[in-house]
Amino acid sequence: MTLLVGLIPGDGPTFIFASLFNSGAIGIAPMTAAVIGQDGEIGLPLIASAKMTYIVTKVIILIPAFL
Repeated sequence: MTLLVGLIPGDGPTFIFASLFNSGAIGIAPMTAAVIGQDGEIGLPLIASAKMTYIVTKVIILIPAFL
C-alpha cells in the first residue's frame, strides 16, 4: 500500500505517513518504504519534461523500497 502511495509525486504522502507513524497507526517498515519510494517535488518537473525518465527512475527507486 505504501509503495503505491509512493508513486504520487510531491511531499504530501510523506507527511501523511509520518503523521501515521507518529500516532502509532503504522510501523517502521511501511514508513521506511514510503520514504524510500517518494521522490519529493523533483518528480513534478521531471514528469513534465521527460515522462519516460520519470518512469524508469520510479521503478529503480521502488525496487529497494519493496525489499
